[in-house]
Amino acid sequence: KNIYNLINDQQWDEAIKILNYELQFCAKGRVSSLLGYCYYMKGDYISAARIYEELSYYYPDNEEYRFYIAQFYFKSGDYDAALRICNNIKNPELIEKLTTLLGYIKYETGDLSQALGIAQIQEYKCPSFIILQGSIYLKQEKIEEALLLFEKARAIYGSTSEIIYNIALSHYKNKEYDKCMHYIAEIIERGTREYPDLYMGTRSDSPSYIKNSLSLKESALIEAFNLKVAIEYNLKNQINAKEALHDMP
Repeated sequence: KNIYNLINDQQWDEAIKILNYELQFCAKGRVSSLLGYCYYMKGDYISAARIYEELSYYYPDNEEYRFYIAQFYFKSGDYDAALRICNNIKNPELIEKLTTLLGYIKYETGDLSQALGIAQIQEYKCPSFIILQGSIYLKQEKIEEALLLFEKARAIYGSTSEIIYNIALSHYKNKEYDKCMHYIAEIIERGTREYPDLYMGTRSDSPSYIKNSLSLKESALIEAFNLKVAIEYNLKNQINAKEALHDMP
């Protein structure tokens, strides 16, 4: 199969195998970029970072490679490494992307005041800053303020799974379980429709395989099902809670 067909079919392991072989005979560049992309889509962020670190070594003037490395470390949970790399990127063309990433690093490391400052200044530029600001308010238990921001993001940018999940989480924190379950159902219905490769719902005890962990993350299905389980346990519906765990992809 052509490598692009494999990528289009999300056959990451096969694509990675072929690209690693080809890399022995090719100059660093296009093949490495494709390999790093495949690792990223598979959810192997450390391997993706390693590939882009090699690219950055051969092309030291390309700061975009370093930004991707920081992004991969952030995705892997290594916030210190991500921050260290961000602090050494000077390209003005990367400022907006860099600021977004810094805001999320500050949020994940508990520096909420700096994260909020970044989000408030940048919120008009893209939905991620509105969502970040809402997430900070949610962490600070300012639930109504958070909900208003998530609803604002939804009105401007549409009903993405991330936005709907944050609205659901806000209602959960307010103990508004009926409203929360309404949004959970919306996420699950969307996941079934838009991500048919994610195996969920009524199923046997045989193991299932998720071939695209990035799709799983984008769908917010794990988060939605965890919220559903929490609600059922809170309501003492043990059987429903176990069913929700069983249906989780």
